[in-house]
Amino acid sequence: MISKQLVEEFVNQKRIAVVGVSSNPRKFGTSCYTHLKERNYEVIPVNPHVAEIGGEKCYPDLLSIPNKPDAALIIVPKVETEKVVKQAHKAGINLLWIQQTSETKGALDFCKANKIKVISGECIMMFTEPVKSLHRFHRFINKIVHRLPA
Repeated sequence: MISKQLVEEFVNQKRIAVVGVSSNPRKFGTSCYTHLKERNYEVIPVNPHVAEIGGEKCYPDLLSIPNKPDAALIIVPKVETEKVVKQAHKAGINLLWIQQTSETKGALDFCKANKIKVISGECIMMFTEPVKSLHRFHRFINKIVHRLPA
């Protein structure tokens, strides 16, 4: 299980790359990007197929970002996750959050072998205050069933 301390370390970062942001506002990567921006994070969009998001430059990969972000949120298809994790490591980003739908054994094994701090199996929207709507309800249920990081 992921520790509450690690979740707090991640959400206390100020500059977070979101890998997998989309030009489609209905995609989950874009929802997370918007969610973090609304909570005053400096969010760096990353997607090799998009030039800009909301007027902000979108970087093709983590290695292209001029000033290293503090952490990265990964929301990509599973077939791309391990490549992105290795890219993060090469870029010196050693604090990652891999959304539930993106996690793979290979990516998690790479993180462990390379001492990369990683959160997986959790949704970032349940931990970045203020938590609203469905995510608030989901967090409440997880608290009742003792499934929140402790």
